[in-house]
Amino acid sequence: EALPWERVDAVEVSADRSVADLGDAIDPAAFDVPPSVRERVNPVYPKSARQYDFVGTVNVVAVVDERGDVADVFVLQSSATHDLNAAALAAVRRWKFKAGTKGGVSVKGGFLIPVSFGRGSDR
Repeated sequence: EALPWERVDAVEVSADRSVADLGDAIDPAAFDVPPSVRERVNPVYPKSARQYDFVGTVNVVAVVDERGDVADVFVLQSSATHDLNAAALAAVRRWKFKAGTKGGVSVKGGFLIPVSFGRGSDR
């Protein structure tokens, strides 16, 4: 399966992008109840990465809005190659969540999602 490159508009794997860019959105105290995954899309393990046996973990920051949609996503830290970074971003961007809450009200907030690629992965 090919990566949906046209949907990977957040492949912002630059040293200039950080959690600080999110302001309060990544504050762990933003939630009483953090978002929970309703629908998970597994990442495609790119043929190029599989061919060279590339493995690693991509730590993705996902900002989930009050509706449970992914409002922003970017790589915070990665031990993987660019192809795996892009695959992780493309997958997490398509996840659906039950929004996190604070004081019983749905709120926007960001949190870390580790996405691992390893030997024997069928993705």
